[in-house]
Amino acid sequence: MLIPESNFFDFFSFKLISGNSKTALKEPFSVVLTETTARKYFGDENPLDKLILMGEGEDKVPYKVTGIAADCPNNSHFSFDVLLSDAGPDSYFNSNA
Repeated sequence: MLIPESNFFDFFSFKLISGNSKTALKEPFSVVLTETTARKYFGDENPLDKLILMGEGEDKVPYKVTGIAADCPNNSHFSFDVLLSDAGPDSYFNSNA
């Protein structure tokens, strides 16, 4: 899991398969999933605009799926399966720090 800035897809060459790379991480409580992660949680359904609970225990927060990224290549120096929006001062990680 990474919490990048909203311009992540402008700087890195990770491919966004569904959603808009310019807006996918702009709104608070937005999440981009990789293909494998999307399939794990949503099966064959289209996950765009659906909610997924992120966090642990009673602190789970609903995030809206705003994009699906191609799985990270094996030769990448870093990888992710979930990208959480860092937008907003009341995001999950800021409010539970």
